[in-house]
Amino acid sequence: MSRLRCAFALLGVLGLSSAAARADDLEKVEKEIVGKWEQRKSLSAKLTMKMNMEVKGQRMRSEGAGTYEMLRRGSKVLVRQELNAQMLLNANGQEMKINQASLVIGDGEFDYTINETLGNKQVFKGRPKKSLEFEPTQMFKYMREQSELKLLPEEKLEGEDVYVVETRPKKPTPNAPIARSLYYFSKETGAPLRMVSKNDKDEDVQIMQFSALEFDARIDPDRFKFEAPEGVKVIDQTSAP
Repeated sequence: MSRLRCAFALLGVLGLSSAAARADDLEKVEKEIVGKWEQRKSLSAKLTMKMNMEVKGQRMRSEGAGTYEMLRRGSKVLVRQELNAQMLLNANGQEMKINQASLVIGDGEFDYTINETLGNKQVFKGRPKKSLEFEPTQMFKYMREQSELKLLPEEKLEGEDVYVVETRPKKPTPNAPIARSLYYFSKETGAPLRMVSKNDKDEDVQIMQFSALEFDARIDPDRFKFEAPEGVKVIDQTSAP
């Protein structure tokens, strides 16, 4: 074998070894994050959200703030997320400001979502997945089902050491509003601290961030009980794929 062919063969082996090492590192980091998170009995935090997205010629911008709570009850993970946001919609040169409010409750059996826009309320009942979007055990499960994962170099986020995991869709769609996402997990607690979605121009289209995290404080379990607003029909989506 010539020296050139040997060199290419060696590079191939090194490349495969490097890829395998990165995969092993990601699996190790995932186990560490999930292991630390599952030691937490509860979490309360502030939540902020920003979005700047263009879909089919319509520009949508919004900013919102709210709270996020998590409580373990035996084998169940209960979740409550409240968010108030103002959206600015620009379509065909016309702008419209819309105030939105949402409440998501995951009671360990089902997810319930109450959306209120322009005074109209909609209520949805679904299988538990969406409300656990920020629960690392479920996050990694869902991400692996939908995306290719990559462990990026560690960073600091507001002075805290974080792991950074990148996801890209397994089946990318041309001109999709989101091309990749970045998830920032605390090395100390395993908690997700920031989620950033980017378009194919690598511009930020959505940012969600937690702050003022408080672990293992007492939270009233009644916070995670769902009650439908009076006179509003609950749309059952539990049979949806």
